[in-house]
Amino acid sequence: MGQANIIFIRAFILIWALLIIPDYFFNHAYYGKVLSSFGYYEHLIFTIAGFTGYAFWRMDKKGNLFKNFSLRISGWTVLLGIMVSSGVLYALFHNKLGLDGSAGLAALRVIVVGLLYSLAFLFLIVSSFAVGHFLMKKIGQHYHLVSRQILSIALGFSILGMIVMLLGMVGFLNPYLLWLLFIIPIGWQYKAVLEFLQSIFIRPVHYKKLNIWKILPLKVLSIFLATGFLSTLKTFPIGFDGSGVYMNTSSLIASYGSLPEGGQPFNWSIIMSLGEIMFGQKPISILISHFTVLLALVVIYRLARLAMTPSRSWVAMSIFFAIPAIVFQTVREEKTDFGLLFMVLAAFLLIMEPRFKKDKNPISAKESYWIWGIAGWIMGFAFGIKVLALYGIVALVSVWAYRQWGKFGAFGALFLSTALLFQGGLDQFAYMDLSATDVLKTKLGLGFAGLGSLGYGWLVHGKELPKKHLTRLAIFIAMLALPILPWMGKHVSEHGKVSLGHALKGKSPTPSVKGNLKLYADYSDLSPLQDKRNNIIRMETDSLPDRQYQQAPIIKKKKKERITDSEREEIKRYIGYEKGHVLYHTIPYDATMGSNIPDRPYIDISFLFLLFIPLLLFRLDKLGIIPNMIYLLFFATSLVGIGWVAHYIPNGDYSTIETALQTRVQPWTDIGKDGFASIWAVIIENILLIFQPVDWPLYEMMSSMGFYITPLIMVLLTMCLWWMNKDKFSTMEPAMKEMAVLMYATLFLWMISANNIPWYGFPTLALACIFIAFTLQKSNWISGVENDKFVRYFFSGCIGLFFISSIFLRQSNPELTQENTTSFIDPIFIQQAALGKSDEQVLDALSPVYNNAFEYLNNDLNHKIYRVGTYLNYHIEQNDARVYEDNQLKLFDFYEKRLPDTNRFIELLKQNGFKYIIYDFRTPLIDNTPEKTLQKKCDAFVGLLLYSNELDLIVTDRIIQSENPNDFIIENGNRYNGMKYGLLGGVEKRKGTFAIYQIK
Repeated sequence: MGQANIIFIRAFILIWALLIIPDYFFNHAYYGKVLSSFGYYEHLIFTIAGFTGYAFWRMDKKGNLFKNFSLRISGWTVLLGIMVSSGVLYALFHNKLGLDGSAGLAALRVIVVGLLYSLAFLFLIVSSFAVGHFLMKKIGQHYHLVSRQILSIALGFSILGMIVMLLGMVGFLNPYLLWLLFIIPIGWQYKAVLEFLQSIFIRPVHYKKLNIWKILPLKVLSIFLATGFLSTLKTFPIGFDGSGVYMNTSSLIASYGSLPEGGQPFNWSIIMSLGEIMFGQKPISILISHFTVLLALVVIYRLARLAMTPSRSWVAMSIFFAIPAIVFQTVREEKTDFGLLFMVLAAFLLIMEPRFKKDKNPISAKESYWIWGIAGWIMGFAFGIKVLALYGIVALVSVWAYRQWGKFGAFGALFLSTALLFQGGLDQFAYMDLSATDVLKTKLGLGFAGLGSLGYGWLVHGKELPKKHLTRLAIFIAMLALPILPWMGKHVSEHGKVSLGHALKGKSPTPSVKGNLKLYADYSDLSPLQDKRNNIIRMETDSLPDRQYQQAPIIKKKKKERITDSEREEIKRYIGYEKGHVLYHTIPYDATMGSNIPDRPYIDISFLFLLFIPLLLFRLDKLGIIPNMIYLLFFATSLVGIGWVAHYIPNGDYSTIETALQTRVQPWTDIGKDGFASIWAVIIENILLIFQPVDWPLYEMMSSMGFYITPLIMVLLTMCLWWMNKDKFSTMEPAMKEMAVLMYATLFLWMISANNIPWYGFPTLALACIFIAFTLQKSNWISGVENDKFVRYFFSGCIGLFFISSIFLRQSNPELTQENTTSFIDPIFIQQAALGKSDEQVLDALSPVYNNAFEYLNNDLNHKIYRVGTYLNYHIEQNDARVYEDNQLKLFDFYEKRLPDTNRFIELLKQNGFKYIIYDFRTPLIDNTPEKTLQKKCDAFVGLLLYSNELDLIVTDRIIQSENPNDFIIENGNRYNGMKYGLLGGVEKRKGTFAIYQIK
């Protein structure tokens, strides 16, 4: 490689970093808030000192700190270290926030309670291991000990989960029976169980030749485990999806002693419900939701070990565990995505390790059938956690084709499978606003590309298809169907009729709202809404646009839309609202920068992937400097330039650049970084203006493309990238080649159908972390031997920056919407574990109105509830049968447009048996649509709530100044004179979050 080309490649890598990293931090201003008010330096110093002291204490006598430093670590010492670190951290937290009681005693209680909860989860894991171990004996010799153990756990959870599901279907989820179900396997396989526990806690692991990349990941993992341990100790779920769906389903299963009716399969919610059914503790169910990530981390480590050293495998684990979106789900949102991730990655490991394990015994045809059958069963169980397991299923089918026909076989299987998914309605499942013509073009394009790739692979690699190879696929598919069949039977039994539609979708008990519009033509018996527009307020802001709230015209019902306003408002906000191919072309930029939902850690995947993945994909050392310059210039302007245009320049108006940029950098200027922020704004503005002749025409051209162009462009890019990197891929470790197939397949499906929702792509992120860590081990893989050291230092520095920023972010407020960034644990919800408070006391500390609200809502279980948003659903008894969820006001909008008077909507609810209406003031805040459709619906609905004569406000947490100076409010022991709970009539003292109305 010429010297000029070496310099050019290094310059490009540095310039690329200077484009991505500052833009990332300015688009995630909460890093500035955290750095300016970080409060846990003591904990960092303590843990570093403790880790260093322990390392010197346990260092081998012959060890040399600089040449041969080694360390022996066992599970109990790791557990003890995490507990001590957690105790110190909680004590600091307790003192900084001024919580009641002794910090030391509270910290000790937290550790004891947390350990008991953790032991309950460990009991479930051990029982699952016992079940899976018995079945893994037939193929266990082809797996490393750790792999065999973790795969046994995955297999055991899937089998026990299906048994619990069948018991739930017949309404026999008796805690004594479940205890018997989980204890018997432990007694049956007690020798294997004892060996398993010894290998985890007693038997030490010897880490030789320690260096920074062995110590730093361990340090990162220890901090995140300590903080995660504390954050999982919650009284009840506090995430929106957790309280509304996943933990709510788990709680319903526990309260009914059987499965709720309707709904998609909820296999991991069944596992989570065991915490409440068997142990009588909701926090254990929550801990299962969060701590399943530890099982997934072990699988990531074992996948990485197929091609990497232990230290680099630790790096892969640590990177994944430190991604803000992952952190958020480990501490805040109680979902089932970690259960899905664990199962999908376990199936990947199950298929891959026997092929790449060193000194392996030859695998017989019978053993390979067993492996593919177990993988199919696990994937079928994963499908019952979330339908998104389809991504992993297609990825394994692609690996099957890769093993027979090479890379073109893998591409062909992926493209053809995707075409079949569109035939099965993938566009509707993914809420794609596509016409029937677009869907047809997409199916034909992907179908022909798939058949062409398969045909080429068949010609190149041989025309014969061994019978045993086809048998593996058949067994995989057959076993895949088995765990799904009981759910289909459940759905059919609920309907009482047999049909494909009934088998795929159960009969939901959710209350219906029906009305004959013709009956509402005469509305003289009801008072129309009062015209008080001058007094109407928008709950989350200060004013409401002028709007008439009565006598809405009756309009004809529209034809069935492929995507409704409510779906557009909720789902499409993640991917954005650009037109054509731009919507998908900007996904890498939007996913990194959080362009569409700014400043939210729960969708933050870090800067590493946009920074590193392009460098991993391109082989720069084989091109001359001129082709490199042309190619990389186009690459940068396309990927980043189009992202900037879409983000900063709406409608092609370049005069808006400065305003848009200042909006993004303002939080940094507020903490004293004005100089650098201004420089960065000028840089972006000038780059955009320089490349305006290229970027804007390219943007307009992409905007006019139909959806079917998007997968075809990805197909062409795939072939182009393979051609450019065929020499590099040919030298790649065999295990990394198959992981590349898995990563690309899941990424391809995520890109075109996941609407840029990050947790749908967790398997892709996990595999991408392995590739990033692999580059630390083999850095010349990117750009040749000449740049080996440079690339290694560059990657090391960027990963170090990521770790440091993530550590600071983790020890801060997880939502980062409050001034108190030091509240990395919610001080209210930890009170049960720390201070022994009951659920009612915790709710009272959250707000005194909550217990009062639930007294109303749960007083009569025959009363139905119409709910718009809020986190209250979990606390409403039998909410699956009593609550109508209308978070995006889809039902209200339908009738509001058709009824002669909006007030008639209340009458409609009343006639359908509804007694209460719950409204979340923050509902309009998620509206990122250009048309502000949700905001308009909320305006109309708020007007109805405030001025309808058919409603009485009974509960709200909004505080206003009272006209009676003798009124007062007591919250958390504090008395506030001259105030009351209400919506109108006084100066606002606290915005509040919700209001509950009773229908007269």
